Amino acid sequence: YNHEEILNYYKIKKIKLHKEKHHKSDFLDKSIPNAELTFIKAQRIENIKNEKSAIESQANFLLELIKRAAEESAQISQRLDSTFPARLFDSINENISSTSINDRLIGIQRKRELFMKFGIIKSEDTFIPRKFSNATLGKEYSTVLNLYISDAL
Repeated sequence: YNHEEILNYYKIKKIKLHKEKHHKSDFLDKSIPNAELTFIKAQRIENIKNEKSAIESQANFLLELIKRAAEESAQISQRLDSTFPARLFDSINENISSTSINDRLIGIQRKRELFMKFGIIKSEDTFIPRKFSNATLGKEYSTVLNLYISDAL
């Protein structure tokens, strides 16, 4: 379809601002003099093949994506929760450096900040201590914290 065919299909009226007084806008005339504008009402934005509103189609598509993401997140969370004790016992003898834990915690915090920026999460509290070391935490706590970080990433 070309521009004219689409305008005709949807019966969209093209107007020249400088010719029709009742559509005249001083602001638009100064900003874009002699501009030809096309006004389209939202209900006219349709998918030509199935006569369904493009806005409605995209909203439904987005809703399905959100539902699938929520379901997948719940499945992953349930799997991680149910296997936590076994994974904890498997990793008890691992040596974990405080630098590795600290770097990975910073990575999680950056991810959280992005989520907050886009309104996905609301909490502004930070959970990363400024500095810590394995000596302060002890091996057991470091193991649990390392497993938590692995699950979060």
